Amino acid sequence: YSAEAIENTIESLTNAAGLLGYAFVDVRPQIDRDRDARTISITFKVLDAPRVYVERINIKGNVTTLDRVVRREFRLQEGDAFNSALVTRSENRLKRLNFFREAEIEQIQGSEPDRIVLDVAVEETSTGELNVGAGFSSLENFIFDFSIRQRNFRGKGQDLRLGLRMSGNRQEIDLGFTEPYFLGRRIAAGFDIFARKVDSSSFGSYFNTKSLGFSLRAGMAINEYWTLSTRYTLRQDDVTTPESIITNVGGSGFFDTFLSRQRSFLSDDNDANDQLVLDAYDRNGDGDVTVEDFDVDSSGTTSIEEMQLASLGQATVESLGKRFQSILGYSIGFDTRNSVIRPTRGHSFYFHQDFAGVGGDVKYLRNRINFDNYWTPWQGWTFRIGGEAGLITGLGDDILLNDKFYIGGPRIRGFNTSGIGPRSFNGGANSSRGSLGGTAFYIGRGELFFPLGDMALESGINASAFLDVGSLWRSENDTLTKCTFGLAEYNEFTAASVDDPTLAFGHDTNCLAGDSISPRIAIGVGFSWQSPFGPFRIDLAKVLKQQLGDRPQTLQFNVGTTF
Repeated sequence: YSAEAIENTIESLTNAAGLLGYAFVDVRPQIDRDRDARTISITFKVLDAPRVYVERINIKGNVTTLDRVVRREFRLQEGDAFNSALVTRSENRLKRLNFFREAEIEQIQGSEPDRIVLDVAVEETSTGELNVGAGFSSLENFIFDFSIRQRNFRGKGQDLRLGLRMSGNRQEIDLGFTEPYFLGRRIAAGFDIFARKVDSSSFGSYFNTKSLGFSLRAGMAINEYWTLSTRYTLRQDDVTTPESIITNVGGSGFFDTFLSRQRSFLSDDNDANDQLVLDAYDRNGDGDVTVEDFDVDSSGTTSIEEMQLASLGQATVESLGKRFQSILGYSIGFDTRNSVIRPTRGHSFYFHQDFAGVGGDVKYLRNRINFDNYWTPWQGWTFRIGGEAGLITGLGDDILLNDKFYIGGPRIRGFNTSGIGPRSFNGGANSSRGSLGGTAFYIGRGELFFPLGDMALESGINASAFLDVGSLWRSENDTLTKCTFGLAEYNEFTAASVDDPTLAFGHDTNCLAGDSISPRIAIGVGFSWQSPFGPFRIDLAKVLKQQLGDRPQTLQFNVGTTF
């Protein structure tokens, strides 16, 4: 016998009656004791009650937010039959707006026994944001953020934002506006105007990308959980390789390093590879490898473009220049999560497809899918199982480097940014590993969020243990052949070369590494803290499986501040 179990049963029966439209049912337990058998029989009687209809919806506490912004989140209206599930759903929708610190719906007896009044009490919270942040990341080095945003512009639920972000490898500014109920319909429409510059050299790729453009977007709810959105983007990409990266006075540019490496093989004590080097690079037949050997057009001087081709490869050179991209896309999603920020139950599924070729200079079809599932078997313990995958296909054109997928931390922890996937690999002891990107990828994640105690919870500290699995492949590179050796063989050579520096790995091998569907696997633990100085995140990972050319990273962290 448990009095608590009886109360829970009464509550469950009351809720079940509410689903059928009976708001004020009276559930009475009748207890029959059998002293001889030492048992208790319980009969729950549900007394007659009329079906109830919503007489009125009262809203109070909204100082800035317009009444219609609150009412349009309700799943039932005045005059509708009462349904407790729809009332609960309406309350959850109000809370998900993040316009209110508190939002509660109280059920009050109406003017008649079959009438009910829904009394909505909200307490508004600040929806304007002015953030100036600075921090340090193991992925992007120094970070500076400035943003100004109003999530409830003019009390109409409109979202207006302006942002500026600068880091060691990215500069970006964007302006965005969203109207959640365009023309009074349940269609969210908006636009974005952006300009960005990305230095990919820190990601292992040797080019910079400048982008300038705008996007138009619209989305609608198909039902309570399914959504459909469309978008159109027009942008200009300018892909360049700075001359200082290729060659400079100090002799530390890529071409200078490339040239000195070839000549070092000719001057060392190991003569086994000399003829291979000369056959590959001694185009003028003088028995040496010099800058003149790369004067492809026989103009008398070796241009920057010819140096780029020699040191960076054909794929990078073909991606250089200015191009317009005209992209039409859509997304379809299903989301039942109880929170978009820190969910503890529910699941989500999204499919995205973008077609580039509605005008413009490039043509491709990009597909992406991602899903997540959360459940909480015990109080404070939450499991997450999720993943994502992508595929991009050229439509008559090769996929340019800046349009490919680049996968690494923090999307798959345990690896550096762009740390996995196809790379140009030079098999010397100080090998170059330029990331070439891929046209197909998958990532799987398993994560357990566990409590660290009430004090940690109140301080905003969270912890998790994770397992990340993923791969990036299909570089579609026709100028490089796949490496004929694996990671284990290369590691054996590296260890041997410490004792004998004259060893050469079959000459300065330039091959394609990491272009494999085989999974990379990492496990680890992560901690996050909503500190007074801003969010802090740290992940400690151990790589269990990697491929030739991958760039593992044990520790990743981000620190920021907002004031």
